[in-house]
Formats: sequence, structure tokens, C-alpha cells
Amino acid sequence: MHDEWCLKDQEAQLMILLALKKVGQKCIYHTQTSKDSWDCLKTRYSTGGDRRRRPRRRRDRVPDRGDPHRGSGGSVIRDVIGETLYPQLFAQAEVVRWRMQDIPWRRLDRGAVSDALRQLVREIAFSEMTTATATRRFLTDFPDDIDLTQWIAVWFYEETKHPDVLLRWLRQVGVVVDDRFVHHGRATAPFMRSRMGTLVTNVISEMVASTGYVALRDRSPEPVLGQIAGRLAADEARHCASFYQYARRHLERSRDPDRERRDALKILFMWFHSNELVSHPVSEFFQRHQVAFDITTVRDRVSRLIGLLIGLELTGSSDLGQHLSRLGAKP
Repeated sequence: MHDEWCLKDQEAQLMILLALKKVGQKCIYHTQTSKDSWDCLKTRYSTGGDRRRRPRRRRDRVPDRGDPHRGSGGSVIRDVIGETLYPQLFAQAEVVRWRMQDIPWRRLDRGAVSDALRQLVREIAFSEMTTATATRRFLTDFPDDIDLTQWIAVWFYEETKHPDVLLRWLRQVGVVVDDRFVHHGRATAPFMRSRMGTLVTNVISEMVASTGYVALRDRSPEPVLGQIAGRLAADEARHCASFYQYARRHLERSRDPDRERRDALKILFMWFHSNELVSHPVSEFFQRHQVAFDITTVRDRVSRLIGLLIGLELTGSSDLGQHLSRLGAKP
């Protein structure tokens, strides 16, 4: 029940985020549950939304690679606890984080496990192995962003539990893997040059992964696997929301926001037309296995979220090529 509540709460927070304008989104960034979000909005707007009552907070400026302030030696963040996203996201993770001992291994029904299910879970575990390599690349490609790289440590810890718990389930049903499985699974494609593109890729893939795990939770014939999938779905939904916040912050502080919007829209365009062009393990997994879930709904939710990020009203049926042309980019 707790796992299902966490997942539904994360989905509710995403829906609240989608429904809000930019200013409204900022006022709920510090909240930890959907109820907290509603309470915060009620407090803000019950007095007519008087913004003068809210003290203006200084926003830290995290420079990009070509930024002349990068490496200048002067601190641009005066309060690393009060002015960054990481402490809020860390607090959210602390509240909902699950433990390995929470899994009811004694209830595992081996008689409900088929060879096809074993192979499916093995492939999912393999696709989740890239976290270690991706983390190293985040730390290398975003060295000047102390906020994001701090949060990546949390993401790394939580994401490495995903293949671990899946491999423990597999071992319970007679499947073991060796170190070559891990080494091969850690191979990833290099990050794209665009930081915005990297962040948007992760927003999309985390949402798709969450949807896939929900589908596995709902249709798994083995109950313990279903519970595991529910926990992983909640993790992925929360990670999606976190990457979204970092993408929005990057856009707000960019010296060329139109370029960032084009890069975000290009990633969405590529995901629409060819998943293999967006190199992420989850996308690669869905190419190899047909997991039953409503792809139309997923496309619509992803489109709305990315549209909200870049200031466009997008749906799953939007002509992305036309939008790219209007932004001055070739699809």
C-alpha cells in the first residue's frame, strides 16, 4: 500500500506541475508530497496571489562551458543550502526511499515464473546497468554545476538499487549472472554536446521507464516482482520531476534560451521518430521488448511536459517539425 501511495503521489505532483504556469511551479519546488503542493498553492493564492509579500530570492548562476565567468574563481552561489535544488530533492528522497529489506522475499511465488518472464527481467536489469557510467559522465560533463552533480550522487545511489533488486529476484528464481554481464551492461553512448539535450533526454526516459514499470507491476504474474516494479516506477517518476527542475533552471540561466529550446525540441522530435537516436538504456530496452502500455498516452504526457518546459503547447499529435522550423532549426 505504501509503494502504491508513493507512486500515485509522485504522479499527482507531476500532474500539478503540468497544470501550473511558470510562477506557480516555482512556489512548489520545495514541497515533498502532493498535499504539500496543494497547501502551498492555497497559501499563495488565497490572498489573491500578492507577489509583493514574497521576498525575492537571489538565483545562483551556474555557467555553461562557454561562459566567461566559468572558472573565474569567484563564487556565484552565496548559500549552497538555501539557493540550490539539491537539499529539497534530497529531503524528498529521504521521505519516500525504500529499503532492500522492505521486499517480501518469502512471498515469492516461483511457480508463477515462466522462462519468458525470467528473460524479460534479465533484460531490464541489463538495461539498468548503465548508471555507473552515466554518473561518471555527468560528473565529467557538468563539473561546474555543483547543484546537479550533488544530486547525481542521490540519483546514482537510488538507480543502482534497480538492477540490484532485479538480480536478487532473478537469483531467487534460479538465474545468476557473472561480472561480464555487469561490464557489458555498463557500456553507454557518449553524452551529447548540449547540456539541455542531455537533461531532456533523461526527463523523457525516466517518464517512459516509470510507465513501463507500472505496466510490469500491473501485469506481473509473480506478486513480489509486481511490488518491486511498483517501487521502481515511483523512483523513476520522482527522478523525471527532478531532471525537469534542473532542465528548467538551465533554461532560465542560459545566455541563449532559444538555442536551449531548439535542443529540447530536437530531442523530443528524435524520440518521436526513432527511439534509437536518443541513446538511453530504457529506450533501447523498449526497442527489444514489447511491454504493454498505452504509448499514445505516454507520448502525450511527454509532449506536454517538454512543451511546458520550453513554453509551447504540445501534445502527442503535434507537428514537431513545424515547431522546430518556427524556432529556426531544421528537423
